Amino acid sequence: MASNVNPAAIIKTLLALTICANCIYGIVIFGLSLWPLTFLTAALLILGSLAWPTLDALAMTIARTVGVLALIGLMLLMLAATVGGSFHLSESNQIIAGGLTAMTLLGCALFFVNNRDS
Repeated sequence: MASNVNPAAIIKTLLALTICANCIYGIVIFGLSLWPLTFLTAALLILGSLAWPTLDALAMTIARTVGVLALIGLMLLMLAATVGGSFHLSESNQIIAGGLTAMTLLGCALFFVNNRDS
């Protein structure tokens, strides 16, 4: 019994949950700012596209953009960790790096997923 599961829906759901977890963690650690709220709004739009297919094209574009932005943020975090001549990440930055890695993998995976319903 094979179920007809859309891989893009699974990836979008996991991406939205990862974005929410990262944003909530960032707000708790660093305080409220515009960027976490922007990314939370993006996560809600990505989740909303699962219920309203008319939002799908916009949500896919936003999800892919989030993946690329997370990759850039991860690269900048790794660059900042080398300041001072040795590589060091604090515990909170290690958690942020893990979240950015998950967001990068999930967001960029949507570049390779065909979202058309069969």
